[in-house]
Amino acid sequence: MDYGPFLGAGATLAAAFVTIYLPRAIRRRNQVLYRLKDNRYFQGEINERIHREHDFGIIYVDLDNFTQLRKNSRRTSERLLARIAQTIFNVVGHRGHLFRCAGDEFGVLVHARPTDQLVEMAEQIRVAVELAGDPDDSKVTVSLGVANVPPTPGYEAYSRVYEAVYAAKLSGKNRVVACPLTEEQKTAVRNAHERSRS
Repeated sequence: MDYGPFLGAGATLAAAFVTIYLPRAIRRRNQVLYRLKDNRYFQGEINERIHREHDFGIIYVDLDNFTQLRKNSRRTSERLLARIAQTIFNVVGHRGHLFRCAGDEFGVLVHARPTDQLVEMAEQIRVAVELAGDPDDSKVTVSLGVANVPPTPGYEAYSRVYEAVYAAKLSGKNRVVACPLTEEQKTAVRNAHERSRS
């Protein structure tokens, strides 16, 4: 039996793997997005810091209008998320730890600092993401929530900072909201939850 055609096909497949798929896998491995720990680690780290009674800050980042962007192109949305993750990582640097909490949501844990400095870091992230844009030149923005522990109770930190993100969305998106929420913001969030359940 002549194995030549099979050997030739095998060589072609091997060449394709080396020239196409292997570089793509290496690029994915080297991208920040695919090296981030997930929400389980994020919440675990919050609980660990609470247990050690360490003061810390949380910045939660949620991409605006991601559902629509994802409808346009799944491949483009993945490239966009990779770019956003790299942008946030560049801003945060050694000042904190970045996690991927959900598809288009990121969490940052930072060492204790005054709330105004935490808000300033969140603003830096917001502006950097907007300036980075996306490959199709669509406007890309993020809404961010900020919480310091204390004064935010540690066991409520995750839910409170998520509410702050929700308040930012309800206020028009592309902004930073810090805990504690104002009474007006609390009412808006509560009313939105009630509408979603009805």
